[in-house]
Amino acid sequence: MSWPRRLFYRPISTHKSVVSGQSPPHSDHLDIIKLPLTATAHCLLPTAYCSVFTDNMKPSRSRYCAIFLLPLIAALGLLFFYLVILPVSAPGRITAAFGPPSPNLNLFERIGLTLQLYRYSDQLTNPANPFGDLASFQIVLGESPVAVSARLEEQGLIQNADAFRAYLIYSGLDTQIQAGEYTLSPALDSLEIAQALLDPNPAAATLVILAGWRIEEVGAAMPT
Repeated sequence: MSWPRRLFYRPISTHKSVVSGQSPPHSDHLDIIKLPLTATAHCLLPTAYCSVFTDNMKPSRSRYCAIFLLPLIAALGLLFFYLVILPVSAPGRITAAFGPPSPNLNLFERIGLTLQLYRYSDQLTNPANPFGDLASFQIVLGESPVAVSARLEEQGLIQNADAFRAYLIYSGLDTQIQAGEYTLSPALDSLEIAQALLDPNPAAATLVILAGWRIEEVGAAMPT
């Protein structure tokens, strides 16, 4: 039976050699003693006077490979999921939930927006506050979708401005938002609020109906 061994290094000037029992000739040398890992070895050479090295302390090459390969495999798996599996499976789910993408988007925009909608799906399809009260919201002429989305989130009408803006661009509604006064409810989800922003409340207008007009002529004179 082979015992695992440790190397004990100690100054010869302070102890006699355990092997020979004689004092060393020079105090500048170190006496190297191999002892079994037993209680006797620890008693003969206290750890305060020696440095201990174990033969089995060196990690094997396979252990180093496992340490570096496991994170690499995990990273490659995530990359494969996001670049291959998700772009293939997500468009069908996103189209079913949010409709077809705008034909004005290129391939990279379509993939990027699809991944964003997949990530924010719950926030887009659920209302910000199912028990909230109606609120007035105004869009000024020329206001960007980014600013509109940010103000909607500030007023608590939507959950996530970035998700809302991604949906507007994905569906092509970012170019169809109309300036005007709106009455919105936080009980609506983001998709319903986006549709509501296409038709503002009509402003007060004066309509003059001349005598003898037919219904078709009255309808044509009404402001749109």
